[in-house]
Amino acid sequence: MRAIEDQTTGGALKGDRLRVGLEAREVRLRKGLAQPRATNLDPPTTHQQHASVGVLSSHREESARAAIPGRLGPVAHASFDALIVLDGERRQLDANQAACRLFGLSREQLLGRRLDEFIADADRKPLAGRWQTLLRGGEGRPTCVLLREDDSRVTIEIVAVDELSPGSHVCLVRDASDDGGVSPLGGAGDGAPPDAQSLADRRNLAAVLDTSDDAITTSTLDGIFTSWNRGAEKLYGYTAQEAIGQSLDLISPPGQRATDHLNWERLLKDEPVRSLETVRETKDGRTVIVSVTRSLIVDAGGRVIGVASVGRDITETKRTQALLAAAHAEAVTASEMKSRFLANMSHEIRTPMNGVLGMTELLLDTELSDDQRELATQVARSGEDMMRIINDILDVSKIEAGRLELDACDFTIRDTIEQACSVGQLEASAKEVALELQIGEEVPLRAYGDDRRLRQVLRNLVTNAVKFTSDGAVTVRVNGHQPAAGGTRLRIEVSDTGIGIDPATLDHMFEPFTQADASTTRRYGGSGLGLAIARDLVALMGGTMGAMSSPGEGSTFWFEVELGDPIASDELANAPASPARTGADFDARR
Repeated sequence: MRAIEDQTTGGALKGDRLRVGLEAREVRLRKGLAQPRATNLDPPTTHQQHASVGVLSSHREESARAAIPGRLGPVAHASFDALIVLDGERRQLDANQAACRLFGLSREQLLGRRLDEFIADADRKPLAGRWQTLLRGGEGRPTCVLLREDDSRVTIEIVAVDELSPGSHVCLVRDASDDGGVSPLGGAGDGAPPDAQSLADRRNLAAVLDTSDDAITTSTLDGIFTSWNRGAEKLYGYTAQEAIGQSLDLISPPGQRATDHLNWERLLKDEPVRSLETVRETKDGRTVIVSVTRSLIVDAGGRVIGVASVGRDITETKRTQALLAAAHAEAVTASEMKSRFLANMSHEIRTPMNGVLGMTELLLDTELSDDQRELATQVARSGEDMMRIINDILDVSKIEAGRLELDACDFTIRDTIEQACSVGQLEASAKEVALELQIGEEVPLRAYGDDRRLRQVLRNLVTNAVKFTSDGAVTVRVNGHQPAAGGTRLRIEVSDTGIGIDPATLDHMFEPFTQADASTTRRYGGSGLGLAIARDLVALMGGTMGAMSSPGEGSTFWFEVELGDPIASDELANAPASPARTGADFDARR
């Protein structure tokens, strides 16, 4: 079991350091009780004194309300502080559980026995000499060696003594052993007194815990709060005096209590409920969402003696997450509506556009004058450009809606690549730009995949390269790698000697409606959708896409896709690969 040290910033505190918060509180308590008797209940001057003076004062008030004077109430018995009630002869009238653990005896075994019986001979007389000073609220915290029934020795410190009822006093005792010994939280020490550095470290850590913005509390196994830091006061609105001695129901809304009790029982059974998000109710009635982490507090013998909790207000975080989730859902809905609209409009525009192209084609088959044929040809070209844009918009809408599916089949790699490259052949010839194709010998003849989409991606890269190259060449290189698991990893590069792209712009070239700059659209045309669609198609085929470019030096766009082995086995599958092809095959030489 991990103890409270797991919840502190150091993350390496030992079980004996679980009580540092208590020790610091006892230091502050002593400061409050060291004043003259008449001022013990005066208003505190600091937060620490305010929280500490209430420890013994609250027990005195609780005892005053009890039917039997000189007895501790239920809150005192549940406290982690070791408390004993002594009469005028220092006989023990009552003791809480923490004191029983410190003395190593049951309550029944302690009652009626004088405190002096448990004190080492060398310390008995000095303690008796200082006792009256302690009763008068004098300064000092005497230490002495406690003799336990099992013959072990523990150094204890008398932290504070206060009148409980006429003829009886309540005494707060702590273990002062260097290794933590049997403290109010349990343990076993060798009786060695703590050094100054050890005490300073403990008090510094206690100050950190007390001033933490997180709500840090400790409770008994019954769920009664035994410590309450400033973070808890800030989060829940209750002061330490108001909260200590109360149950978890103090901050648990009525509708949440059944769940809290169930989680508490599961925690004590060491079931995995130590971290949870729950609802809490503050003193002023507000509801807050709190992330709670709990740790079991154990003594040196491994016995669970309490629970430490660290709470953090996540109300605003949850509210922000809810707003973001709602905004995301709204954006997704809007995107889906846009995709449906684009798909519907694309289909609606495609139908009349097909009519325009069909009628134009029939018109070109008739006898026309040169001027009429030129005008009809321009209409046909414009219509084809429009159809390409419509197809791009339809693809974008399908991709965004997640409805674009691949249509895989056996195909011949070389034929598919040559068909894609042939689209740019006419424009390259007109511009006197060489279009070269180089296919490596390792590329298989046939493969299994969506040849139509592969052709679409390569056609887009080739036409872009030709479009932006006015002098030089466009080179298409195809290489393949066949993994041991089967299939083919096909890599295709399209390089040109065109205008190039600025590196700052290159990162955004694969985003929809993006081009190098505004002048690109005016000079070269295009919708800026081609590369975005190509990238998404490559991703669907299990590949990646990228680019390299420098202004004025040309660009290289590349992509890799995963292709499967052909399903059909025929004579083409065993045919030898043909030699690498060059630009002469396309009639696009300069």
